[in-house]
Amino acid sequence: MKPIVLVSALWFASRLSAAATIVSISSVHDTSIYSDSGINNANGGGVSFIVGTNGSAESRRGLLRFDLSSIPANAVIEGVSLSLTLTKAPSGDSARLVSLHRALASWGENSASDAGSGSGSGSGVAAQPGDATWLTRFFDQGPAWTTAGGDFIATASATTSVTTELTDFAWSGAGMLADVQAWVASPSDNFGWIVRGDESTSRTNRQFFTHESTIPDTAPTLTVTYSVPEPHTAMFLAMGGVLVALFLFSIRRRLHVRPDA
Repeated sequence: MKPIVLVSALWFASRLSAAATIVSISSVHDTSIYSDSGINNANGGGVSFIVGTNGSAESRRGLLRFDLSSIPANAVIEGVSLSLTLTKAPSGDSARLVSLHRALASWGENSASDAGSGSGSGSGVAAQPGDATWLTRFFDQGPAWTTAGGDFIATASATTSVTTELTDFAWSGAGMLADVQAWVASPSDNFGWIVRGDESTSRTNRQFFTHESTIPDTAPTLTVTYSVPEPHTAMFLAMGGVLVALFLFSIRRRLHVRPDA
């Protein structure tokens, strides 16, 4: 077995992966939960969700989930980016960090809608059955969160700085890539992200459009880049392994070295 033949075979096998595919997916569920007197309030049907705090330093958090069923279960996730469009923020506020945290339990979204100010006043309205609230995953229908305010991984999957400019902001990183890879492989574990703003002081709220928005191109959008190995790639890689073994065996025979030496 000539070395050049071996190298050529392995190189050929390595080039057989499929070209990358890019998909953009709008959120299927997005809502807000509130820690204050509106603890059983929701805004599942609203055109925005809110994160951060109000003027009394009471927390608001967003929940986001995307349907990834269009991505093959054996896909290799190569890139992930989330785009959110800011619709409202306190005038004159400084930039605030907004982070995504992988949710650890399922949650619901019904039609409760705080439509009084167009983009939501930031307090929500009385939850409808099945709405997520600060205390419950499915209001009046199912279990409470293990921890009030949502069950999620404390380490952020991604964080970005959000100013008060009403424009698009993006989140990406290894944590998000790992989340999406896990959800594609195991869809039953896809509970989405809980979105947190700066909860260390008052009046840090940020509102982002939801998929209920009627303004074009403002819904939360997840862009995923992935590839799927060609069916015969594994076979060629296995052949490469056989070639390696044969090449090494031929060298041993030429040197009169026993395999167990």
